Amino acid sequence: MPAGADAGAQGWEDLDGKFLPFMDRHGIETLLVRPDFYLYGAVGAAESPEALILEAAA
Repeated sequence: MPAGADAGAQGWEDLDGKFLPFMDRHGIETLLVRPDFYLYGAVGAAESPEALILEAAA
């Protein structure tokens, strides 16, 4: 969500305005980011985020 938008209970807010432009520029719909902010992986709209999560859990 853009900064200032209501992210709701399931969402997150892009406070610095860095994630959403990056995602738009690279066609990314889902990011998997570690707690230390390391980008583990990303998938576009045509790909399955479930596969990314299963790979991370392995």
